[in-house]
Amino acid sequence: MDMKSTGQPVGSPPLSKESPVMFEVTLHSAIITTNETGVYCVCKHKNVKYRTKTTSSSNPKFEETWKIPIPEKFQTVTLEVCRHTIVSTKVILGTVLLTTTTLVPNTPLTDFFEVKTSNSAIGKILLTLLFRVPEDENATKKRFDLKSTQLSQLESSSHLQSVHRKKFLQSTVSSGQNTIVTNGLFSAVFTLGTFDIVDDINQFMKTSTATFSSIEQIGLSGAVTSCYPPNTGNKLVPVNLWNFCFGDGLRLKRRCPPEEFIPFVITDADANTKNVCFLVVYSPLPKHVITQIRNVIPNIPDVLYCPYALGVTSPFPIHYTMRRWLCGVLSNKLSRSEIEEECKKVIFDTPKPVHGRTRLVTFERLKFSSEIHLPEVNSLPLFPTRISPLFSTLGIDGVLCVFLALLEDEKVIVTSHSKSHLVYSIENMKSMIFPLEWCNVCIDILPYSLLDFLSSPMNYLIGVPSEYIDEAERMVEFEEVVLVDIDRGVVKKRGKTKDVPEEVNVLYANLRRVLKSQEYTSYEDLSRDTDEDLSEVDQTRIDIGVRICLFQFINVMLQRYRNYVGYSWVADKEEMVFSNEEFRCNQPVDRGDLLKNMFTSQTFQYFIQTYPKRFHHVFEDWQKNNYYLKATEQLIEEYQILSENERIVESDRTAVQNTPKFDIDSLRLEMKISKDGHLQRRDEEEEIRYINHLTPQAMNQEKVVFNNDLIQFCDIQIGLIAMMNEGSTNGLDTELLFSFLSSMEGRKLFLERMVGKYQSFCVKKEVGRVTEKVFLLIGDILRQAAKYALAQKDFVTPRRVIECGTTFWKIENEKRTDLMNVLTGIDVWEEIEVWNNMFNDMMWIDKVRIYKTYDQNYKEAWTKMNDAEKDRYRKEEVKGVKVTVRRILCYMNVVGVKEKTVIKFVRYALGRLRLDEDFRKEIEEMVLAVCSIATDSSGYEDSLNVKMRKIYDEVYLTQG
Repeated sequence: MDMKSTGQPVGSPPLSKESPVMFEVTLHSAIITTNETGVYCVCKHKNVKYRTKTTSSSNPKFEETWKIPIPEKFQTVTLEVCRHTIVSTKVILGTVLLTTTTLVPNTPLTDFFEVKTSNSAIGKILLTLLFRVPEDENATKKRFDLKSTQLSQLESSSHLQSVHRKKFLQSTVSSGQNTIVTNGLFSAVFTLGTFDIVDDINQFMKTSTATFSSIEQIGLSGAVTSCYPPNTGNKLVPVNLWNFCFGDGLRLKRRCPPEEFIPFVITDADANTKNVCFLVVYSPLPKHVITQIRNVIPNIPDVLYCPYALGVTSPFPIHYTMRRWLCGVLSNKLSRSEIEEECKKVIFDTPKPVHGRTRLVTFERLKFSSEIHLPEVNSLPLFPTRISPLFSTLGIDGVLCVFLALLEDEKVIVTSHSKSHLVYSIENMKSMIFPLEWCNVCIDILPYSLLDFLSSPMNYLIGVPSEYIDEAERMVEFEEVVLVDIDRGVVKKRGKTKDVPEEVNVLYANLRRVLKSQEYTSYEDLSRDTDEDLSEVDQTRIDIGVRICLFQFINVMLQRYRNYVGYSWVADKEEMVFSNEEFRCNQPVDRGDLLKNMFTSQTFQYFIQTYPKRFHHVFEDWQKNNYYLKATEQLIEEYQILSENERIVESDRTAVQNTPKFDIDSLRLEMKISKDGHLQRRDEEEEIRYINHLTPQAMNQEKVVFNNDLIQFCDIQIGLIAMMNEGSTNGLDTELLFSFLSSMEGRKLFLERMVGKYQSFCVKKEVGRVTEKVFLLIGDILRQAAKYALAQKDFVTPRRVIECGTTFWKIENEKRTDLMNVLTGIDVWEEIEVWNNMFNDMMWIDKVRIYKTYDQNYKEAWTKMNDAEKDRYRKEEVKGVKVTVRRILCYMNVVGVKEKTVIKFVRYALGRLRLDEDFRKEIEEMVLAVCSIATDSSGYEDSLNVKMRKIYDEVYLTQG
């Protein structure tokens, strides 16, 4: 029977007319832990059977939708996950119970559901559930609207159908609906309230009566109750936004708390950044609601206060202005028409701020004015808010620990009882790594319903309110995370010990000078600052000084990185590659751990891919003109004089960094606040921390990686080997040389100078020819260097080993034998990164050679070529690709690379190119001729399709 159609019931004719209430179930994929094959899903409802295709994997993908007509009242549907035995007998692996009580009408929910048996869970299945019901126009008209209702009437407005807060995640955007385009300072003004309070309390008491102690512990579900302009398709304000304002649910209070401002930053489905600010206030519940609650929980007070919030969104980071606007709306007690006028003014009539200019915005009715300043594009930005409170609570040591963790792309969890402090701290932390942009997950306030995300494998920067930080810590007990407690001034880390650069000592000393006028305070002192003070953007010397210090440090870490950036071999597509292994080889040893982790991060990959867009960026100016070599104090003074943060146009390349000799014993990752209000480092043996890495250093213009002693040692060893080749000496202390090769710098220097001095090795005036004894000695040296490289994940050294192997040779049985022939059987040759890096470097060298034939700068060559030149260039490309691939394949064949590695390399190389099918077949023929390996990808795909078709042909419908 044909199983291609989806969404229709099996064994019955198509529905002539859809029921007014439909339960739509979309099956995406499943993960079955018992490693079953031949899995399919079945559901029966009112003698109608729904069935998916049978899959051949334990991680099946279905992508089918069932439309099940059900009554409008409560209904439960059971989904069965099954498989067939050899004799075509149906076996039920597990079941999933689906219900409509946890769904918002006409709002899809996508989530994983456990597949359970009578004893345990055997896996998970990803479903999208949609409870489709007709819209009630009368109920819609009664909802709260800013245009027709005052804020004081919010608590008495009608509510939507209830939903459990832990199941309510994200609503998809409705397609085909146009959103109103806003062109003002804000993009939306909206309100948040509760769903049906009584129904939520009823659900809680049915499931958690044993743990009930107070009505204040019940987390209620929330909703966006109104929005101006209209929230068409949930594009302006996501329906789950209340989760980020009330992370663990809206809670009733016995006493009326003061109003609270909660800011945060979100990214919508279109990758647009939205700045949001809430004003949370509490109002008494109506008496009839109190009576209904008392029917469920008798012992409650006569007065309970319910939270609701007024919020605004803006595409600009202007939390200070947003906060003052909300405060003005609350304090001035505006009428409904005045509220509507203010919303219209700030959303449609107030001009957008311009980068590089300061604009004064006045709200006469709200009785305040605000200066809005956005820095120049590509200039050195300000911190989103004041940076000094972060140093006040964590100290310089703690802030540096977080700064290094973000550069190394680690998981970071920040916690505080104040949501404002939490959000401002996280936004400032993200800004510290400029010019890098944090590209991983960032959630300023993690809702309780998303707490499981902390155990995900991806890296993140997440804020967790202190209300449920204990549960969060238990979830990451065995994870490598950095935990930052803003309240206690503590930074803890679990994971491996890592070395950090010596320049951190310079950074610490510079920050200490900048913050010398900033006294460290306890959190109690900091909490006296109002939210308004914390949210204000600061242009004082402290904030500018901190920005300069951190920016200068990143410049030093990436100095001359432009020399290692190249374009990949794609003529029509701009794609960047960065020789990170080569760059690390030219850096001091103490930078190894930091650079290795930084270069593999998604943040740095994005930084490299956006390289062509930074030609007029402040970071490129600093790199090109060596501004980072100036004294920090001088840089701060120059930026302090400027009224706006613009690029420095004057440079003093002869300036020398003046670093005080201030030594730090160690940079701990856990601190405490002492009784006198100052931060102290605390040693705890069970905590792993950065240790023993900071030493005094006076930084000169350029740090010399290889000093004369190392060069002299290499030349002496190479000279002794050359003398052995001439017969002048008989031996060499290989133990001392092997110890030297154990470091990346030692291998790089020795092999480079070995190749450079190949003319010193002659036999019968034949350059590069060596005796049998020297041939074996150099072979042992190269094999040992390759083994060290494999142990240290150094993928640059093998390329230099190949260069040496092709340079030296001997005569055996009257035939020439290259040294490469004795370098077989080394495990490092099976590392695909060795060949991929070699391919990219060789292609880049060839690319520059081709561009020079046109006498053009490679950065602008393609854009300046006419059509005829581009055709000639493509032909040169093809020739270069063939030569490079063949050369690498010959190397792989000589050293005996396994077939699996060769195929991986060929697929990588072809994946980097945009060439026609004829050229691909020519490459495959080349691999067959050189390495005797077949890599016909089309044949592999055809065989796979045949196998899949055979599986589908065996599928038949059962009536079980």
